[in-house]
Amino acid sequence: MSAAGCNVPTALTSHADLCQTAGFRAGTLPDAMRFPRYPSNPGSVQPARRPLPPCATMTKSELIERLAQQADLPKKRAEEAVNCIFQTLSQALADGQRIEIRGFGSFSLKQHRSYTGRNPKTGDVVPVSEKASIHFKVGKELRERVDQLTPMPE
Repeated sequence: MSAAGCNVPTALTSHADLCQTAGFRAGTLPDAMRFPRYPSNPGSVQPARRPLPPCATMTKSELIERLAQQADLPKKRAEEAVNCIFQTLSQALADGQRIEIRGFGSFSLKQHRSYTGRNPKTGDVVPVSEKASIHFKVGKELRERVDQLTPMPE
């Protein structure tokens, strides 16, 4: 049988075993032939990953339609609710506040200092001013749902 889906016998579990079987001196096996390993556990072989389900993008109008259906609201009222939520979140971030939604995640601002960059086309030195970017950290409940690849309850 093979280890981790490759054509290497299961008895070959180390770099030295593979070198000897392939006819290389120990420690001279090319990097492309080395076993893939987890950084946290150097002796383990990395398992095959599960394929992810096909992803679709949910637009704002689809969010409004879904809210209207689930909450049994007229579409106009659902649109007002979604717009109000987005405006409130945007204003809070613009005011420098941190937003935390339990089970979903948190939004915060990260400050970036100014630096000197280069124009990639001309190579000229360009000063880049300091700026803030929005950082999103996924909440525990959402992370667990995504890890399990189960659909959210409707």
